[in-house]
Amino acid sequence: MQLPTEYQQFIHLSRYARWRHDDERREQWEETVARYFNFFQEELKSWPIYISTKPIKSIYKNILYIGDAFYTFLPTIAQGASQAIEGANEVFNLIENNHQNIQNIYFKNREERINTINKRSKFNYFSFHISNQLLKILRNKLLKILVKNKNFISSYLGKIYK
Repeated sequence: MQLPTEYQQFIHLSRYARWRHDDERREQWEETVARYFNFFQEELKSWPIYISTKPIKSIYKNILYIGDAFYTFLPTIAQGASQAIEGANEVFNLIENNHQNIQNIYFKNREERINTINKRSKFNYFSFHISNQLLKILRNKLLKILVKNKNFISSYLGKIYK
């Protein structure tokens, strides 16, 4: 296979094609593509996506779960890292303030927070992934009205972002 320019030919040979020592030549484009496809079919694995139905409380008093270990959200909700940071901050504050029953206080607070975030995330996912054009127009008009309402902003967004 001949590429249009000498530069493209050089890049093609240097980046993608392996040297075949037995044949003393570079592999052809078809051989390179076949090698990649074989690699993908043989080496790449898939794994299931896990989500939680309820938060998990550790059976050990000196171990607290944070982030995805505490509650696993869908990856599309993108809450794993932020919940780990929030959880770590909450544990730090409980320890710093010398609370006695840290595990129960932490679990109760995180469970409430997780439930709120989960409900809002599911609602947002449903609201912002509408495919029907009429419903999109109605949603957009409703949002234009709602974002001007301070009560809505503080009650809906305030619980999440405070």
